[in-house]
Amino acid sequence: MARPRSTDPSYSLAERNGRFYVQWWDGKEKRRISLGTADREEAKRKLRQFMAGLDSPLPPESPTVRMILAGYIEDRRPRVRSIASIEYASAALVSYLGELKPEHLTRQVCRKYADQRREEGPRTPSRKSKKPLSNGTIIREIVTLRAALRWAVTEKWISEPPQIEAPPAPPARERWLTRDEAKRLLAEAKTPHVHLFILIGLYTGARTGAILDLTWDRVDFV
Repeated sequence: MARPRSTDPSYSLAERNGRFYVQWWDGKEKRRISLGTADREEAKRKLRQFMAGLDSPLPPESPTVRMILAGYIEDRRPRVRSIASIEYASAALVSYLGELKPEHLTRQVCRKYADQRREEGPRTPSRKSKKPLSNGTIIREIVTLRAALRWAVTEKWISEPPQIEAPPAPPARERWLTRDEAKRLLAEAKTPHVHLFILIGLYTGARTGAILDLTWDRVDFV
């Protein structure tokens, strides 16, 4: 008894007149797509890319900023230590720009967003704070939007990212702890792991993420 024919297409590399194609059977009809090359090794690579793309979900036809940010967050979630900062920035972006399309993000729209966020002030539980929102916070939100739009280009959701304007960067901080202040800070850090974290930071100047990612095998105890 003959084995039933599989309903899943079997894709293979085919050569015709010196050019390479992806070939498969669609029901009773043979289908073929050109790989645009006469080089066998390049054709093999393009075949692998073609096969990998078969399982990729189709991008939305007309994605909004809300959809792009949501897709970006889900893609980044298993790849970053903490997704909270991205989600916080995205929440502010969605509340003002969520229903816009990427092509609507002009410089004027970005400037209006910055003005509105600045007037709104920090998001506190009591909402009683009238302190203006800093440019630093707005810039972090704009950076998140830029990253999400670049992700959308990579995923073929949009063809190119719009030009996103951010407010001027705040002046650099030029305040360092004195030796006496550092000693008092360490003296008040009673929890061992907090004390160790501050100590490493003071002696190395490393970023928070670099300190938290430090593993024991990278420490020279001698």
